[in-house]
Amino acid sequence: MTEKTDAAQGTFGNKWPQDFWDSSWSDKDYGVTSPTGQMRRWMEERIAGSTPGSCFEVGCFPGGHLAFLGEAGYTLNGVDLTPRTTPEMAQWLRKQGYQVGAIERHDFLTYPTDTQFDLVYSNGFIEHFENWAEVLLKHAALVKPGGQLLITVPNFRGRLQHWLHSLVDQENLSRHYLPSMDPILWAKVLRDAGFDIQWQGYFPEFDFWVGVEKRSLPNRLLFYVIRALIPVLRVLLPQTGSESSSPYCGVAARKMTQRAE
Repeated sequence: MTEKTDAAQGTFGNKWPQDFWDSSWSDKDYGVTSPTGQMRRWMEERIAGSTPGSCFEVGCFPGGHLAFLGEAGYTLNGVDLTPRTTPEMAQWLRKQGYQVGAIERHDFLTYPTDTQFDLVYSNGFIEHFENWAEVLLKHAALVKPGGQLLITVPNFRGRLQHWLHSLVDQENLSRHYLPSMDPILWAKVLRDAGFDIQWQGYFPEFDFWVGVEKRSLPNRLLFYVIRALIPVLRVLLPQTGSESSSPYCGVAARKMTQRAE
């Protein structure tokens, strides 16, 4: 499997029970997200030229993206319900020499919004909620005026991606709320909330990953065939951010200091 973005926590329409995440992350190692991963490269492009300030990650365990931003000079904050979030992950971040603010084990949907941050982001969070717009606005409330919001999710709505996941990843597919995977809708919600949209769309490089589930032998073999074809598909498929084949979609937005009339 390659880069995976799932990090959803909490309740309120979430189709993944918390014990699933607790079990999934129980033996996860800490480390900085790979510099070759699409998600990190996308984030680097979005924050290029920005002065490092405070950042906040929604669904922050296991901390790979926080570590990347720590290397970039940001003060790290985040929330997650996974038990290892604090003190274990928070201590690991501090031991790396990063500036660490508040890393908390808390349900994001009841998290207070009286503190705001220069950069707020989540990777693979809002697509686990049927009321995704409400969850997105909760992110937006944490952004300082002039600050930046970055949102990414898997693109299971795309025709090719949906077909491939329906073949070998049915359980994982069923646990995501596909109507939420639409950056055009996110952009509309954020514009109405006083944000300027800097980027919206689909990642350019084809990839394919699956969730953890029991698979029959034919199903596993089919998955291996698909994985083996990825280099070929990367050549054949569009490299311009195809809605059909892209593995991820996202939006980057900046909160305006004054609301437009």
